[in-house]
Amino acid sequence: FWDFPGKSEIPIVAFGHDDWPLLSPDWRDPQTWRHKFLQPCPRRSAGLIANSEFSLRSLERWWGGRPEHRIIVPLASARMPESAAPSPVQPPFFLAVLSDDRRKNIPFLEALLPSLPAPLVVAAGLPEHKLRGAIKLGHLDDAGLAPLYRSASALLFPSTYEGFGLPLL
Repeated sequence: FWDFPGKSEIPIVAFGHDDWPLLSPDWRDPQTWRHKFLQPCPRRSAGLIANSEFSLRSLERWWGGRPEHRIIVPLASARMPESAAPSPVQPPFFLAVLSDDRRKNIPFLEALLPSLPAPLVVAAGLPEHKLRGAIKLGHLDDAGLAPLYRSASALLFPSTYEGFGLPLL
């Protein structure tokens, strides 16, 4: 939301991807978000745009009702690059693509790790003390992830909350 100073003849429309910043006090200060985004939006905006029905409903709860104009504009998923590159890890293995974020539920993977019948390969920038025993590859772009997705026995996705679930697409 971009708050134009003074009165404007240009209709303002709010766009929301998800409400994670409002649900996670360790990510951002929810009070600041409510004050700067949610309180002015219903008064100043002509409507609300979201990228999924789930996100729209979640944002409407914070908004305090259903805006007069609302629309869903789905995000397009990119095609995974075609690559003849082999996987940097020999199968079988389980794959987790995540970030060091509370909602990604790393403690669940840490508890699961000893019982996995094959190694856990993690594509993420994680501190050394997290997921000890996993094969950590660091951050990878789509071209680096493609052979891992094709070769993994399963993708482990223990996230506790995703506003849209784009990683699963």
